Amino acid sequence: MTKQTAPYGEWPSLITVEELTRSAKGFGQLGLFTTATGVRALYWLESRPEEGGRTTIVTRAANGNAQPLLAAPWNARSRVHEYGGTAVIAIGTTFHFVNFRDQALYRFDPGGEPTLVSTAPGRRLVDLSHDAPRNRLLAVAEQHADGAQPQNTIIALPLDGGTAEPLVTGHDFFAAPRVSPDGTQLAWLAWDHPNMPWDAAALYVANIDIEGRVGVPVHVAGNDQESVFQPEWTPKGELIFIAEQGGWWNPWRWRNGVASPIRSEHAEYGLPLWGLGSRSYVVLDDDTLLCQRLSAGAAQLVRITISAGDCAVQRSDWQRFHQLCSDGTRAWFTGERHDCAAAIIERDLANDRETVVASGGDNALSVAFSPPERIEFPTTGGATAYGYFYAPLHDEFVGPAGTPPPLLVVSHGGPTGAASPGLSLRVQYFTSRGWAVVDVDYRGSTGYGRAYRDSLKGQWGIVDVADAVAAVVYLAAQERIDSDRVAIRGGSAGGYTTLAALVFTQRFRAGVSYYGIGDLGALARDTHKFESHYTDLLVAPWPAGEAVYAARSPINFLDQFKCPVIFFQGALDKVVPPNQAEAMVAALRRKGIPVAYVVFDDEGHGFRSGQNIRTAMAAEYYFLARVFGFTPADSLPAIPIANLEP
Repeated sequence: MTKQTAPYGEWPSLITVEELTRSAKGFGQLGLFTTATGVRALYWLESRPEEGGRTTIVTRAANGNAQPLLAAPWNARSRVHEYGGTAVIAIGTTFHFVNFRDQALYRFDPGGEPTLVSTAPGRRLVDLSHDAPRNRLLAVAEQHADGAQPQNTIIALPLDGGTAEPLVTGHDFFAAPRVSPDGTQLAWLAWDHPNMPWDAAALYVANIDIEGRVGVPVHVAGNDQESVFQPEWTPKGELIFIAEQGGWWNPWRWRNGVASPIRSEHAEYGLPLWGLGSRSYVVLDDDTLLCQRLSAGAAQLVRITISAGDCAVQRSDWQRFHQLCSDGTRAWFTGERHDCAAAIIERDLANDRETVVASGGDNALSVAFSPPERIEFPTTGGATAYGYFYAPLHDEFVGPAGTPPPLLVVSHGGPTGAASPGLSLRVQYFTSRGWAVVDVDYRGSTGYGRAYRDSLKGQWGIVDVADAVAAVVYLAAQERIDSDRVAIRGGSAGGYTTLAALVFTQRFRAGVSYYGIGDLGALARDTHKFESHYTDLLVAPWPAGEAVYAARSPINFLDQFKCPVIFFQGALDKVVPPNQAEAMVAALRRKGIPVAYVVFDDEGHGFRSGQNIRTAMAAEYYFLARVFGFTPADSLPAIPIANLEP
């Protein structure tokens, strides 16, 4: 079939803003519970954009269909650290969960109504685990009080409704309370300001007496230069964890009081602990682990023999493996790949057969998805940066001969996040309309070892921006993009990279900031406890380095903004408060730079409502179409753009 020629940016596409959220679901924690018939079955957390981003508990019914267990308005979501984490645990047939609105702990049996277990004013809970011998739950608690910094502890919550009691204190942050199979030991992670858990987190173990009192902790691993991730006990009582000695997150074990590596290789088995309870591996039995391994940003599913340290790559159709869990004969994970929506996958461990349990989308679109192309490119300081490039692709249209397409540069968040080859309809929204997209794994990204991640320290706003520019230079040199028609977008930390790139370089013609950081000093002063010292590492110690913050803050260089910008913001954002975006919008209006501002009164840091996601995407494309002077095939609602003639 001969394709029609049409200008880039003006191709009609079946990937509409409605498709971005139609039947779309986000998957979180996976776990196991016991059905009324005594069968072990899978449950998962599922966020639903069409229900305002509400998170429900879902399992697979006997007929194979997904069955929600938690009806509206209940919302299983923690607010600890503002990012939350594992907010549900099943004990037999009974579920316990943290409800978003009041952050109280509730329980219910499928088919029944939730009843209150424990609550306290200002208290938030996350990372629940079961202490079976003492009939209680353990949790990380974050206690808020007016005018004071929140206090973090590990607490015990009696399942009979008794009084909650603190078990472990003395550090700024805690994670992963895990009781040994025989109930005699407790393992946990702890870290202190100014570190983040991927910078320096320590693993401790202590004895627990019959009354549940915790003894003197023993330091197992981790220090102020190394981090530990995801401690888990084997059935026979050996402690498995991911430690970072040698600059890479590798699997370790602790037995008979000695910690030793299971494997030592230049690959990443751990993850940045943004959401407490995150998992990158699962214990299958006393001698076997099933893990996600990241090497040069690419993921594999691997099976490791603990005693021998052997590693066998598992054949799989998927390219990312999140939140692994297992009952010993089957394993489950949330999988991503480039040609279909994210899905929950069941893997039969006997024959490695994989079955889709639930899909994050309906996969009904009959369109050609632009495949991710892994790229490496030179950047400043003789370094190499990475990313995924997506060429424009359409079943029926091509661009004018000899004319390269416009480019959208994507800056991920974190900044410890990473670009994924998994299907993103946001990316495909652009490529199916005639844009090229590059998703940049700038220095600081996860998946390339500690040295690569640490190369952002003290250099935020410098090397990440340089890498975004280097990606453009690399692609332009290959004549794969039009270097005069380049936009950059990003959210949160990626929004900061976006704004810094617009101010400190002249490479980009337009910018799209989703809840991006414009004033680093304000971020250091105003943000929440978890990240309140993060910029000490990324920028400079605060307030001693205030001059560095001022020199890196886009809001202080409004005269250097030369191109249009659109800002998207949640009015309830506690991580990056709205006043940052509003100050820049006001200044750009005064300066005469085209600027648009879209604020959602019911959103925080990151948008969850399906309607808001659709509104934002339509506004983003409308804005870029106006700026770049093309007529989109879609009929998009007009938005006000100051300083831009109709």
